[in-house]
Amino acid sequence: MTSSLPDGGPATFADDDDPVVATYRVFIKPQLKDNRELVIFKFPTKTAMDPSTITPPKIQEVRMKPQSGIIEVDEPVNTQNSYDRKKGIAWGVALAKSMEDKKGGSLGLAGGFGIGAPPPSQAARGRGRNAGEEEEPLTWAEASRQNKVLRTQTYSGSRSRDEWTQNMVAVFKGKNIHFTPISSMVMLRPVAHHIDAAAEQERLSRPNPAVTSGPGQAGDKGAAGRAIQMTIKSAQDGVATETFADRLRKVRAEPWQHMDWVHDEAEGAWDVYNECLLMRTTGTNSTTGDGDEKVHEEGKGKGKEAASDEAAQDDSGSPDLVDRVPHLKTNWGEEEMVRALNKRRNGRKE
Repeated sequence: MTSSLPDGGPATFADDDDPVVATYRVFIKPQLKDNRELVIFKFPTKTAMDPSTITPPKIQEVRMKPQSGIIEVDEPVNTQNSYDRKKGIAWGVALAKSMEDKKGGSLGLAGGFGIGAPPPSQAARGRGRNAGEEEEPLTWAEASRQNKVLRTQTYSGSRSRDEWTQNMVAVFKGKNIHFTPISSMVMLRPVAHHIDAAAEQERLSRPNPAVTSGPGQAGDKGAAGRAIQMTIKSAQDGVATETFADRLRKVRAEPWQHMDWVHDEAEGAWDVYNECLLMRTTGTNSTTGDGDEKVHEEGKGKGKEAASDEAAQDDSGSPDLVDRVPHLKTNWGEEEMVRALNKRRNGRKE
């Protein structure tokens, strides 16, 4: 490698092969409030050579189990193009029957894979025994009216349990860049609840061997098919350890929390965006300091209507924002800085 610089001449950015083309003022926001979380949904099936061509999915419903960390997202399915109506009706009927038997329960991992579920009723167990005689195939119009058509594709994932935040969301506003630590990241993968429901209904439609066999034959077969679960007790404290089956029971017993999905172009979404992802000195996102720190506030007190109107404007992209927000100076390293930006899972803050 050769250089055109004079001998002993200092190197400058202008002579570098990778020059600086833009500079930004960096603002790092603290972790969001306890009643707010910033969760990133990743759809591995939504890929493209050009990321700009990927359109956000039209979410119909979002539900989660906070203690288990399980999240499910329903995306509408286009039933007009490339859709097998016969299979759509069959799977829709199976899902409707399964939800009726479970009284709104869950399937798959969110349902604990059926562990700890109450035994099915005799009506549910014998419902499909003579399905060809009892039930006639539904037409598309009738199945749609009864909501027995597969209309959604469900994606499921679990929240990461990292103690410290390792990723942030960056928002560019003029020459300012705002970083906000995320609470967790969820990898959403498609789940086939409709196939699980169809298999469950097929299993329930089979005759019960304990009922159809004779009195002398039911005992041995029933005992042979009984599952035995073993637990290990600690020799020190004598407390039984939690088994995988116990965890599945807890997952199944935890109720869903349903959330409202707001489109990213809706006014409410922009309000949350401005409040949570931008560092500002005005509005509800104003930052207050501790101790000797002083924060510039405008529009406070009586007789300051004009100043109040000016303060209501968004200054997150202002060139002098760096001079209007609190400054932190520390000798911490990278690990200490990450800990200061994040809150502990047990509720303590540093």
